[in-house]
Amino acid sequence: MASDIVQKAFVEWTKGLSGKDARISIFNHVRDIPYAVIPEIRNPVDGPQGLLERMKGSCSPKHFLLGRMFEMIGVPIKYVSYPFSWNVKSVAYPLELRKLAEVIPIEYHLACKVSVENRWVVVDATWDRPLA
Repeated sequence: MASDIVQKAFVEWTKGLSGKDARISIFNHVRDIPYAVIPEIRNPVDGPQGLLERMKGSCSPKHFLLGRMFEMIGVPIKYVSYPFSWNVKSVAYPLELRKLAEVIPIEYHLACKVSVENRWVVVDATWDRPLA
C-alpha cells in the first residue's frame, strides 16, 4: 500500500500518461531528486515516503520509490545490488575527498531491473542531472 505522499506523487507524475511515457516520467522525476546520503530513509518501507518528504536521498530510497511506482503501473521489477567503491581513480576528487575515498570500505549500490518487452534492463536513477 502506497503512502499518501507516494500516491500523490504517482498521480501527479503519471497523469494522462500510460506505458512508456509513464515509465519515463516516473524515472525522470525520481532521478531528478537531488542525491544525498540520509541513512534513516534507506529501508524499503519508509524510504520512498522519506525521500519525497525531504526531496533528497541516495540510491536505496530512490530505487525503492522507483520500484514501487513501476509496480503501480504493472511493470515487473527486481532489485539488484552491486559492490561499489568511492575510491575510483578516474574521478578527480579534491585532495580532502580523495583521502576520505581511500579509506571508505566497499559499499553496496541498489538499482532496479525492469522488464521491458520481455527482457530485464538495469535502470539506475541515482544521479540527478547536476551530478551526472
